[in-house]
Amino acid sequence: MVNGPRAGNKRSPQTLPHDEGGASSTPTDRLLTVTDLCRLLGMSRRWVHERTRRREIPCYRFGTALRFDLHDVRRWMADFYASKPHSGGGETWES
Repeated sequence: MVNGPRAGNKRSPQTLPHDEGGASSTPTDRLLTVTDLCRLLGMSRRWVHERTRRREIPCYRFGTALRFDLHDVRRWMADFYASKPHSGGGETWES
């Protein structure tokens, strides 16, 4: 038996929310934390915070907490790659 504040938490800290794209999903089903986004992108917290500070990555701010909509992040990634010429892997996230 598990007791404590995390007892009712059904989301494992190592899993990311799935993008099901169904009409029944709500925005809160798709909100990612900074840690979630770091795992998704394979980038550091510093990198994510710097990109949000520059307003490059779309995010929601709740006080000091940042949350990211999965659909917005995927759209941002697609736009990023669509706007860059690809020359055999020469483009990087640092651009």
